[in-house]
Amino acid sequence: MFQGTYAFRIDQKGRLVIPQPFRQEFRSGLVLFKSIDPAIALYPATLWNELSRGDAATPFSPSRERRIGMRMFASAFTEEMDAQGRVLLPSLLRQYAGIQEEVVVVGAGSYVALWSPERWRRQSRELDEQAWRDAEERRTSP
Repeated sequence: MFQGTYAFRIDQKGRLVIPQPFRQEFRSGLVLFKSIDPAIALYPATLWNELSRGDAATPFSPSRERRIGMRMFASAFTEEMDAQGRVLLPSLLRQYAGIQEEVVVVGAGSYVALWSPERWRRQSRELDEQAWRDAEERRTSP
């Protein structure tokens, strides 16, 4: 379970230091890809392998499934942490997420989201403003 929010700097080689509490989950590798949000999603390789089996579309899958699968797999990068707990953030993903020198690392339960500080501030405000509505909808849903 990933939780908490951390601020880090990206080094000159485009690497991020994974927060200490998260490192154990990523020892076997990790997968980064474009999140639906304007952020980078980071999954432990073992969980990615498990989840991606269900999302693997075929050429004969409905178009919505093909598009979702193609977007997800086309932007996925398998990486390993180095001995210092750093991982390379591919430039394609950094550009997509608007991440330059700083990154906000957000624990999101089963995965980690990497946000640009500006986008995270906006997202965090929206989450705070919407929280009561989401809670109400959750309580009233069958």
